[in-house]
Amino acid sequence: MYDIECSSKNNGYETDKSIHISSYIGKNCGFRLLTKHSPGKAYFFSNGGNNIKLNNITVETVEHYRGEKPKNENFYFARSDYSSINPNCKPSFDYFIIDSCKILGSVAFSYGLSSNNTTPHEMLTSGIKNIEIKKIILLKNQTLLELSNGK
Repeated sequence: MYDIECSSKNNGYETDKSIHISSYIGKNCGFRLLTKHSPGKAYFFSNGGNNIKLNNITVETVEHYRGEKPKNENFYFARSDYSSINPNCKPSFDYFIIDSCKILGSVAFSYGLSSNNTTPHEMLTSGIKNIEIKKIILLKNQTLLELSNGK
């Protein structure tokens, strides 16, 4: 397992590129998330959202590793949701795939459109075109995937 941490709870990696992480070793390889981000922030962030494909890895929070109960806040791995902090977010991308993974602790992905910056036509045609969550082990998780179509 590799610990990953951001320099502060307000920092992450902003990119429009797809995020593909897989392991040939098995589910004992992966990431331990050490940073719990401020509202609207995440390890990976994009106004348009990121294609996500996680395969055969473990993503664990430091709280879970220490045996602590989740503290009503998520560790956001990837995020693109409209808010006063992120007024330009309009997530619309091709896929969100988690296959054969362990998700341990309050790991979350969040995507949300808003009528405040999106036309009715965009609301109907935007979003994630393919969502696949299969063969996962999910322990002590509060919300894995947050989707919103208007606030």
